[in-house]
Amino acid sequence: MRVFCTFFIFLTLNAFGQKGYPNDTLWYDEDGRLKDEFVVQGIWFKLGRGDLVTYDDTSKYFSVEDVDIIYARLDSLVDLIKDDSCVWEIQVHTDCRGSKTMSRRPSHSRAESIFNYFVSQGVSSHKLVPKGYGENVPRRVSEAGKTVVLSCEYITSFREKDLEKYERLHQLNRRVVFKRLSNFYVPKN
Repeated sequence: MRVFCTFFIFLTLNAFGQKGYPNDTLWYDEDGRLKDEFVVQGIWFKLGRGDLVTYDDTSKYFSVEDVDIIYARLDSLVDLIKDDSCVWEIQVHTDCRGSKTMSRRPSHSRAESIFNYFVSQGVSSHKLVPKGYGENVPRRVSEAGKTVVLSCEYITSFREKDLEKYERLHQLNRRVVFKRLSNFYVPKN
């Protein structure tokens, strides 16, 4: 039996706008349907590693409130995907600092960490495909009415003249993307 994916808004999640997180993720289209691909900013991992940040990591970098936000966001996604009838790719992208090997390795283990968290919360492992892209797929953004690719060369051009923008562009490239791979999921028996 094939179940086609139609998913409408069941909850409102204003996960951004807090503490300056980018407010660029709209998970739903104008009709209230879950998009085929959407970005989730603000999922944090341990520096240089694949592990999700936990309450044990609260320090000068992460507050208890930060960790609450991360897991509230993840749990909202778990609820969406658990009840959804689609297969999703979990993409993790990094910025271009460090070598390509060093950025790809943590991005794949970060995708695996999200995958493992979702499975631990009851999402079928057959509905998820974790994939780390490292810095290989820079984000495209609209700037002054033009589409700009956030390549390493473009971002680096701001290092001397606008350090704040330089950091913000790197942050935009560090992201988690959920991409629909299939509109139906056939449970494995």
